[in-house]
Amino acid sequence: MNKVFIVLGVLALSILIFIGRISEYIVSEYVTCTHNYNNCLKCGSRNRTVVGKIPKRIHQIFFYETSDTLPDRLRNAQASWLQHHQDYTYTLWNKTSINRLIDVHYPHFRRTYDAYGHWVMRADAARYLVLHKYGGWYVDMDLVSKKSVSSLETLALRQNSSVIVRFTEPWGFSNDFIGITPQHPFLDNVLTALPVSKGWYIFPYASTMFSTGPMFMWGRYLNYPHQEEFLAVKNETFRDYIVLLHESSWHSWDGVVVWYFFKDVRTLLYIVCALVVISISLCILYRYLKVIRKTNSPKKIISPL
Repeated sequence: MNKVFIVLGVLALSILIFIGRISEYIVSEYVTCTHNYNNCLKCGSRNRTVVGKIPKRIHQIFFYETSDTLPDRLRNAQASWLQHHQDYTYTLWNKTSINRLIDVHYPHFRRTYDAYGHWVMRADAARYLVLHKYGGWYVDMDLVSKKSVSSLETLALRQNSSVIVRFTEPWGFSNDFIGITPQHPFLDNVLTALPVSKGWYIFPYASTMFSTGPMFMWGRYLNYPHQEEFLAVKNETFRDYIVLLHESSWHSWDGVVVWYFFKDVRTLLYIVCALVVISISLCILYRYLKVIRKTNSPKKIISPL
């Protein structure tokens, strides 16, 4: 019986330690904003950005992980970008071309890239690398263009902004729509943080979101000292330019669970408190049983010689 309590206590304590480490990272990244990594010295960027117009380049990435061919809906979405941006350079990146980019320009990032356990993490990292090298626009394959983004570029230039992103729910920025100048210091910050941000957050969806995805990018923004360089597009404005097809096929039930806790933080706090109470109760019960056993154990009687 004692062994059962020991195992349960150790398990509950391990869960608490794990939650504590995650909580420390989240608080430092999103509340106190004290994760200020040094700029990527190997990325070759200048210390500060010179405000300029975002290059007329459109980048998309498709790794052919979920399909051997580009599905018709995504092919039609791709065509919409070519139709509305005929004066832009268009590149569809795949695994081979991304690997070539890393080998030639970012060999120091190879180990981090290959260590990602899910192709979505590699796709997230790939977009940051592509934009760091060439600048321009990265757009997910499930975004349909309604009109040219050139007016957003002009607005950003007028406001001395060199990064364009869009808000997402429940908070933060999405990384499915990014416009930026080449070798931007913000992406230095992002590339420097990627090797140390990789972690396990219980669910695959959460691990991706916080290690490479939108929540990771949002955290880098919160810790970035020059947020005035950002032009954040509201959803109303975003819908004037884009139709979102919602083709996210890389997550399932775990995404639903994570978003539930995002929208209902109170429930998550209740669970954490319950784990704390259970851990303390098991420790007290174990100590109590140990004392009882010691009290009830037969004492040795030493007879006099």
